[in-house]
Parts: sequence; structure tokens; C-alpha cells
Amino acid sequence: FNGALVGRSASNSGAFSGLFRDGASNQVFDAAVYDYTLPNGDIAVTARTTVPGGVPSIFSNVVRLDPTDQKLKFIGNQYQYSGSIQANMQKREFLTLNQSQWGYYSSGYVLNVDNTGQFAKVEVTAPNGQIFTLVPDAAVSYLKIANKGATNFLRLRSAFIDTANTVAVPAKLTSEASGLAFTSPELTDAEMTTLPAQSVWIFKYFLTANTTATADAVQVYRTRGRALSMAELRSKSLAVLSADTVNAIIANSSPATGSLVLGATAPVNFTWTVPGGALAPTSSLLTGRYLTGATATSAASFTDSVSYAASARSAAISCSTQGASDTHCTGASAGGFKPGSTASFLSLVATDALGRAFTSAYNAYTLTIAN
Repeated sequence: FNGALVGRSASNSGAFSGLFRDGASNQVFDAAVYDYTLPNGDIAVTARTTVPGGVPSIFSNVVRLDPTDQKLKFIGNQYQYSGSIQANMQKREFLTLNQSQWGYYSSGYVLNVDNTGQFAKVEVTAPNGQIFTLVPDAAVSYLKIANKGATNFLRLRSAFIDTANTVAVPAKLTSEASGLAFTSPELTDAEMTTLPAQSVWIFKYFLTANTTATADAVQVYRTRGRALSMAELRSKSLAVLSADTVNAIIANSSPATGSLVLGATAPVNFTWTVPGGALAPTSSLLTGRYLTGATATSAASFTDSVSYAASARSAAISCSTQGASDTHCTGASAGGFKPGSTASFLSLVATDALGRAFTSAYNAYTLTIAN
């Protein structure tokens, strides 16, 4: 699936890697539903998998009819490279420097390609024909949208949490516009509700040695659920960081920049709660900056992440290198961060049965407000 061999490696990667571990015996696959038929007759499906005593998880894959026994069998999507498109709804809050009034919602799509060191760029064509270019960054685990910060989230519509905040729209916040990707013009709520559930996105892959205008591979991805409108998103309940974690982030942030100062000897520990009606998160992402030279101006972005069971209510994100050119993990012990590193983003990510992400995002940095 997306070029991954079936099995499990030291990094826990690989297709169906969860089967190749202790405790996977008697794992159940059920509740399969039809999504769509590919041009060659293969069928895209979504199913549920449950480990004994564990929490069910939803996954999508491709099946093919085996003529020898007339059974449908998983074959993966037959693609060579990593890729996916996912509707993402985010509630973005600012914890430090008394900036909570600028919190806002965003809705759009995550354009996901793993940063494996293979690609010079990936060009993504949206359903409306608009093209977005994804590029690698040494310490970022995925390809990011070109000319932006460490983001692969394309925001179609955003609105302040506080409906009385009419000073500006989120896309006009100077600090946000420089690091995040907002479409211009943004879609209206009415336009968001007319987005198709199954929208088609084309990924064109250019390998590092490719200096031509011809892609090395073209892969087509289809969504299973659309991004929500602001009215729909406001009605949703989301997981939230615990008060203790919020207070710890505030207490350990830089008075000058508002960013969370990271330790060289320990990972980032955090806890959360799941209100009634909210989806439980199963992964988190930490984004920040680290020094690549002797001064603060020689800094680059990094990302680290962790996955966990839906039943979890605490986790820790350790520093993990992306390759030889990534030096943000030179702390005093395993899991520690390079001295001078700071974090500006921590998320709680839950996924619904349609594969859509619902993200509680917590930010710690100085906002700049456009006039």
C-alpha cells in the first residue's frame, strides 16, 4: 500500500504492520463497506479491525476478486509512493502571551506525502484544477506546502472561535499567513457544504534526480468524506488538553516569544480529556524550531509525532531524527531535543469513520496582527 511491503520493521512501518507483533493473534476484520470501483475493476473499501481487548480502528484499502476462489482479497492500492488526501477540521488555540482571543477554526484538506528522501517535489492538483507544490524539509516527517512553514494542511475556510471578533479574519493574521496555507479567496460556508464527499486529487511525483518537467509517477487519491463548514464544525465536540498540561506549557514558555522551551533530557509529556460526544484522539504532532548554527537566525523547522490507543489519556513525544541531515535530536539523552529548541504546536488528532481528521491544535508563539 503506497509502496510499503507487508510486514513490520524496526520503525513499525509497513503494510498491515499491526499483524506482525505480539498480541495480534485473533485480530478481527469486519464491518467492511464499499467505497467505489476503480477503472480496472478493483474495489476500494473501508473496514474495521479490532485486537482482542483493544479499541477498534478504521482503515481503507483496495480489494480484488480472485477468480480461483471468487473471494475478494486485499491487494493494496498498487501505488509505488506514499500519499493520501484527508479532510481535516481544526480548532486552533493560542496558549501563551495572553492571545486566546485569536483562536480560530479551520476546515480543509491535508496533502500527505512522507518525507522519505526520495522526492524533489510533489505537485498536487486539486479537484478545481489548482496546483499546490509539496517540498521536503530535512527535519519534517512529511512534505510541506512550498513557501510556507512546516504545514501540509490546505485551509479552505477559517473563522474565529469568538464570533464577536471582527478585527480581522484568521488568514489576515500576519504570522499565520506566512506559515500556514490559506486558499484565496476562501470558500464560503455554502460552498463548503457543496464539496463532494468523494473528491479526486492528482499527485505527481518528481524524484530527487529528476530535473525535467515530466513526473516519475502519477497517483490519484479520492476522499471519503468532505471538509465541514464552519457551522458544522462549531457543533462538534473535540478532545482538549488537561489544565495541568496547559499550565505546564504556559509556565515553560519563553517570555519573549511565547514558544515552549524544550528539554535536552526528556520528551514532551501531556495529558488530555475527551468530553461527551467527542472522538478520542489516536495521534499527536509536535512542531517547533531548532538551531542549525550558532545564532537564533540559523533555525529550521522540525516535526515529531506519536500514535496511541483511543483509550489513552496521556502520551509523550520524543525527539526522532528524519535522516542524516537532521540534527534536532542532539539532546543529552535519548528522546531529548537539541539545546535551544522550542515547540510552537501540539495537536490531538481523532479520526472518524469516513477518514476525516478532527484536530485540537495548541499553539505557543507570538502572533502578529495585520492592521
